[in-house]
Amino acid sequence: MKKVHLSSSLILVARNASQHCPKILALKRSSQMKNFPKALVFPGGHVDDADEHIDWLSIVPSSERDVNLNILRSEPLPPGRVPKAVSLRITAIREAFEECGILLCKKTESNDSLSLSSADEKVWRKKIHNSASEFLNFCRHHQCFPDVKALFLFSNWITPVNYPKRYNTMFFLTTIDREIDAVADEIETDCVEWRSAKDWVDDIGAFLFPPQIYELIKLEKFRELNDLKKFVHDVDSNGCQQFIPVMVKTTDGKISILPGDDRYEELFDENALNEKEVKCDTLNFRSHVMHRIEFRKLPNSTYERSVLIRNVDPAYYRSIKNIDTSTACKL
Repeated sequence: MKKVHLSSSLILVARNASQHCPKILALKRSSQMKNFPKALVFPGGHVDDADEHIDWLSIVPSSERDVNLNILRSEPLPPGRVPKAVSLRITAIREAFEECGILLCKKTESNDSLSLSSADEKVWRKKIHNSASEFLNFCRHHQCFPDVKALFLFSNWITPVNYPKRYNTMFFLTTIDREIDAVADEIETDCVEWRSAKDWVDDIGAFLFPPQIYELIKLEKFRELNDLKKFVHDVDSNGCQQFIPVMVKTTDGKISILPGDDRYEELFDENALNEKEVKCDTLNFRSHVMHRIEFRKLPNSTYERSVLIRNVDPAYYRSIKNIDTSTACKL
C-alpha cells in the first residue's frame, strides 16, 4: 500500500469592492518544481513534524484551539503532538505566508492582526522556507500565534489509488474583507493573483487539477461573501465530502470519476490505471448517474474542462448550489 502524505491547502476569499463576486487567491507553481510544475493551485503543502510539535500548545491560546476536523477518524494522539485539527491549520497558515506573504497571525496580548515590514517579511519567509520549525521561532519572536480559528474545513481530496505519489489534502477556507497584497516567493511559485472563481475557471490555459476545478465551481455559485460564510460554517460544523477520484484515460482525453457516479465503485475496485479504448462521449452515453470532471484534448494542446453532474444523490454535491442536475454543467 502506497503511503498517503497528509497535506493542507488554504482557499483565501476576499470581498470584491467593485463587483459582487468575491475574489480567490491562486498561485502558479514554479516550472522548476519536481511536483506539479506550472500548476495553478491554492497555497499549501505537506504537514511537517514541526507543525505538530507540542510547543504550539503554549503559543496558540486554548480558547483559540476550539476547532474541528470531522473528516478524519478519531485516533489516539501521539505523545508530543498537537491535535490534527490544529496542526493541519498551522500547516496551511505557514504555507500561505511562505509562498505568497499573506500572514494570518494574531498578537498574543491584544488579539490584533500582526503586520510586518517588507524587510522583516522577506527574512522570515526565507527562514521558514528553509525550515518549517522556524515558524515556531517566528511566533515566539513576534509574540503572536497562527489564527487557526479563522480557517474552516471546506473539503477533503485524496489522490487516486493508481497514482505513484498520493496526498490526503484538507482544503480550508477563510474569508477576508479586502484583497491583501500577495508576493510570490519565486522559489516554489512564479506568480500569485486574485481573481473571481469564474475568471479562474474560464481561463482555458490554466493548468488546474480536479480538486481546484471542483472547488472553484462551488465558489462561483456564491455572489455574496456573507452567503459563503454561512455555508462554510455549516460545512465545518456538519462535515465535508471526501473525494477519492478514479482517473480514466480515454482516446480523446481523461475523466475523473467521483463518488456517487454509477461507474465509481466498479472502476475504483479495479485498483489500477484505467484506460478505455473509447471516447469520453461513449462513457458518458453509457452512464445514467454522472458525477465526474471531464478533460477533452483540444488541437492547441490544452483541455476543455467540463463538470458533469446528472441524477446524483444530493449528498454528493450539496455544496454546489443552484446547479441544474438534469443536464451537464459545461465550463
